[in-house]
Amino acid sequence: DAIALIDSELDVPVVYTVAGTAAAQVNALQAIRNVGLGVYNEAGGEVTVAIEGMSQLTEPLYLYDAKTRKSMELVGDRYELAVDGESHGRYFLRSGLSTDNDRIHTGDDISIYSLRPGEIVVTSMGAPLREARVYGVNGALVTRQSLTNQSVYRLAVPGNAIYMIYAEDAEGIIRNVKMRVR
Repeated sequence: DAIALIDSELDVPVVYTVAGTAAAQVNALQAIRNVGLGVYNEAGGEVTVAIEGMSQLTEPLYLYDAKTRKSMELVGDRYELAVDGESHGRYFLRSGLSTDNDRIHTGDDISIYSLRPGEIVVTSMGAPLREARVYGVNGALVTRQSLTNQSVYRLAVPGNAIYMIYAEDAEGIIRNVKMRVR
């Protein structure tokens, strides 16, 4: 399924997910910068994620672990990562710079998304998170969390609503996102 969906003429990295034996999502990217990688598995347990094709990239590819705040260069053409059922929000793929210290941190280094009903995941790939706030569409504050030395945080909110999420890290980098939470 994945081969049929991937245009081999593209001169950009292609990232896809596989659910069972079928491609679930395909993305053609101009650059690999903080592409989330993880597993949501209600049953829990360990899952092996395979990353392939690094030799075809023009820049080195790194796996960033937000929990340890470290990057590891992926060498060769295949890398396997064993993750547990709650790994989303922890791992990210990024290309280019050799160390995290060489990077200029921006608002793109804060990831905000929702995979599960009533849950928002906020991850910082730079400095630890300082604060996360969630507002309803009417401007009312739904929840506010002051965070200390955390890179990954899960916010519980009422589901089936649209929210404005504000996140700030310890260096003052800010990210605002509007999203619908199931």
